[in-house]
This record gives sequence, C-alpha cells and structure tokens, in this order.
Amino acid sequence: MALLVAANILFTGYRLLRRSALGLMDISLPAEDLKKIQDIMNSYQSEGIRFHALRTRRAAAVNYIAVHILVPGDWTVERGHQLAEEIEVKVRDAVPNTRIVTHIEPVEDAISLQDALLEQE
Repeated sequence: MALLVAANILFTGYRLLRRSALGLMDISLPAEDLKKIQDIMNSYQSEGIRFHALRTRRAAAVNYIAVHILVPGDWTVERGHQLAEEIEVKVRDAVPNTRIVTHIEPVEDAISLQDALLEQE
C-alpha cells in the first residue's frame, strides 16, 4: 500500500512540475485551436481575403495570436478595420483567454507577402 501511495505522490508531483514549467515557457497553441483559427480565416476567402504570418503562443493561461490579413487594395481603412474587429471577436469566442493582434495589408502588394521582414529588427 505504501508503494502505491509513493507512486501516486511521485506521479502527481511530476504532473505539477511539468504544468508549472510549461506555464513559465511560451508554447504554441494546440493543433485544435490552430484549426479553429484557420477555419475562421478561411471562411473569408470568398470575399478575396487571405491571411498569412499566423503566429501563436501561450504564456501561462493567456493565448497570444498575431496574424496578417490581406484585403483588396481598394478597401477603405474603415472597412479593413471592421473586418479585423469581426475576425478578432470570432477568434476570441472560439479560443477563450486570447489576445489577438491583426495587421491589415493590401493583397496586391508584393511586399505584403514577404515574411522575411518580420524577422528583421
């Protein structure tokens, strides 16, 4: 009986340490959350909307998302902003405890497709 109690203590201790360590380190969102986000973004493709540079991380209990949304270049700033707000609300509803930052870009601009600029200081 004492061996079972000791094993239970060790197993519980391991799980607590692992969960605590993961809470201190940033990790990517789980695949099912990424799928939800991508499904939301893909639902706008019929309107000529695309997205790229999707970056996610989880720090403790908070999810952080950054994404570039490519919209038609003839859209007004107001229309692009409204779309970004709509997408942000849908993502926060689908993935609770999320902070999301969107960046609107014109889909016709070749520079919009260059993710290498994100890595520069």
